[in-house]
Amino acid sequence: MSEESGYIDVSDYAKAAKEAPVKVFGEAPDGTYWCVVDSIDFKMTQKEPSRPMLSWQYQVAQSANGYSGKIFKNNVFPTDASKLIDFFGYLKADFAACGVEWDGDVVLLNSQDFLAEVLDSAVEIKVKTKGEFTNVKVNRAVDLSATLKGAVAPTESDDDDLPF
Repeated sequence: MSEESGYIDVSDYAKAAKEAPVKVFGEAPDGTYWCVVDSIDFKMTQKEPSRPMLSWQYQVAQSANGYSGKIFKNNVFPTDASKLIDFFGYLKADFAACGVEWDGDVVLLNSQDFLAEVLDSAVEIKVKTKGEFTNVKVNRAVDLSATLKGAVAPTESDDDDLPF
């Protein structure tokens, strides 16, 4: 930068700037991600009829495909009573992957102190899209510090147990 003119010479960056494609921020592409729980909220859906839901936000720490944004997941309570047992079973698994044992006491979902226990938990997430629907599954807890010591980061695979 020239002190006199206030001009910053950026000519060394011209080629890279011209060749760079436009990056669009959107949903995470299908794949496996190591993430940190960034936020979790218990709230109501906006669409009528309004239903309770847990809204999760994960920050991607590592991925095989280079995506480094956020991943969002909503656990919307089903209206069909026959689906409640499976729903709560998956929700218990999500909490367990974050190192939090939840006994199914739904009143705790209203507690910010309880929900805060999952924050900063490191988990492996699998994202799979089929048509207009995206499934976000929490696979397991991961040790992000182990990757700094040479552990293998997530890889892509065709075998999964997602519903689609």
